Amino acid sequence: MLGAGAEKPRIAAALALGDLDHPASAEVLAVAIPANLKSAPILAALSAALGKLQYESSIAALHEVLRHVGDAEVRTAMSEVLSALGAIGSASSVDPLLDMLGRLGGGKRSPWAETNQIVKGLREALKAITGQSAENRLEFEEWWKANKATLIANARRINVRGKGLTTDRRAVELDVDLESGAVVRAELRPGRAALDADGLDDTDVAAAR
Repeated sequence: MLGAGAEKPRIAAALALGDLDHPASAEVLAVAIPANLKSAPILAALSAALGKLQYESSIAALHEVLRHVGDAEVRTAMSEVLSALGAIGSASSVDPLLDMLGRLGGGKRSPWAETNQIVKGLREALKAITGQSAENRLEFEEWWKANKATLIANARRINVRGKGLTTDRRAVELDVDLESGAVVRAELRPGRAALDADGLDDTDVAAAR
């Protein structure tokens, strides 16, 4: 449905999938992006839904959209694409966002009417991901060079019974006792398994974003 047909039903379908919190929803939405690069309303809806779901499995498709910024339809939907990347918050998005910010020259090197809005969205996405202001690109680049390895290494990893499991940011919900640091509940999202405190004796949260 998302790859062909009338525009309004495809938009409605995309937004509906954004309300279904499941990895399969994100997969269906991400797969539909290439077929909809020529339709700004559908691309915007797909991106908004992915931003709502916040599954890191979708970031490759969103990164690919950045490569098509020369297309007018893509530029029209770019605010939603950038908002989605900011919401997902993956450190792997920083380099492609920073590269685009450099190519656009802070809004000074492009004739497009949307450039300033795109630059604003890039800076907002970078701040959402890193917590650092990107208003001064050169200063941000220096900060990123100094901190990139640490931030990427601190991707969420959970070790259950000695078996490392690298998870999606939205794949796991944890309840932690703030005084002891002990995990009292870990719930793996739909399509996975639910674990209670009794099953977490050997659970160690090595790092969380």
